[in-house]
Amino acid sequence: MAPSGDVNDQFGFSVALYNDVLAIGSFRDDQSANDAGAVYFFRNTGNWTFEQKVAYSMGQPDDFFGYAVDLDADQCIIGAYLDDDNGTNSGSAFIYAFDGSVWSQEQKLVPSNGASGDAFGFSVSIDGDYAVCGAYAMDIAASAAGVVSVWKRNGTWTEVAQITASDAATDDWLGYSVQLQDSTILAGAFHNDDLGSESGSMYLFRYDGANWIEELNVFASDGDLTKEFAKVVAMDWPYVFAGSAKNNPNGTNSGSAYAYDLCTYRPAQQICVATVDTMSNQNRVFWNKPVTTLIDSFHLIRDGSELTAIPYGQFASYEDFSAQPNLAAYEYELITKNFCGVPSDTSTLHRTIFLEAQPSGSDVILNWTPAAGFTFPYYRTWRDDNGDGNYTLIFATLSGQLTYTDMG
Repeated sequence: MAPSGDVNDQFGFSVALYNDVLAIGSFRDDQSANDAGAVYFFRNTGNWTFEQKVAYSMGQPDDFFGYAVDLDADQCIIGAYLDDDNGTNSGSAFIYAFDGSVWSQEQKLVPSNGASGDAFGFSVSIDGDYAVCGAYAMDIAASAAGVVSVWKRNGTWTEVAQITASDAATDDWLGYSVQLQDSTILAGAFHNDDLGSESGSMYLFRYDGANWIEELNVFASDGDLTKEFAKVVAMDWPYVFAGSAKNNPNGTNSGSAYAYDLCTYRPAQQICVATVDTMSNQNRVFWNKPVTTLIDSFHLIRDGSELTAIPYGQFASYEDFSAQPNLAAYEYELITKNFCGVPSDTSTLHRTIFLEAQPSGSDVILNWTPAAGFTFPYYRTWRDDNGDGNYTLIFATLSGQLTYTDMG
């Protein structure tokens, strides 16, 4: 219990644990002002011992300092979502650091574009040199669609990104819950309406070294009206979790929680084209490379056997110098492997064309193998009359026809 607790302090409303350190929020504590809030630190030295109480020295009534807390090593982030620096209930967050003796305020975080009612700092998380704050009522993408604010420490803490959902809509409340781990942010938007009003969804954002990418938008498998999926979220990579207190598996509002193993996410990718380059007598295969951090590598399959593995960071194409397109057609498929090394389903098969020309008196009979992998209406036949590399279209035939007699 709180060493200096009092009526309606709500000590224990928020908690965070890191190794032997425990932070407990008491967001209606009155030390600085009525309901300004405070946070208590305890340390396990064989027994859990009270270490220190912190409160914002300039706290104002109803700031709710300590409504949300998170710990990482010797640093703590504390949300005060009703602080008024950018207008009534615009919100703020605080970074505290432990120097081996005391916890001291390192910096107050306030977004430059904050406004009344944003609720910045309603949810908070910290990991290393990054911190995130949810501002579920912020209006950047749509009214109260919500924002996840990302801060980075480089001497001082600076806001480096404000993340919104790609499908943001009014009152989605992205950022009502957040968790940061390494380069991954998990954020709940429990008012998302994709499966019905306030059915809820959970977003996964990852940093690729330059930008925060929206990787996944996850819904409950049995999502429905007012289930409030992802009102709370948690993560222990590669596992993510979402709470749905108003789900009804055991009766009205009995609640449930959902667990996901991201290693089972297998993003497949299709080949764009596999074609013969007659100038260099080789095959070329091309595919789109999606913007993602969840694909580790592309694996090209030729005639049923793996031909090569290409890391995600390289070009999304391959020049098959070992092929002999003047002798045979080749079949290509593509799989991806995710960050856990789990392969995806195989892409649609693509087949190159092998063309044979057989003299028959003054004519030439052309036969070719069928292309595969995409839909097309015609085969077109071209001829180089002078051997100078300039080709003239001589015939076009429906895609079901695989032979032509050139009587020219």
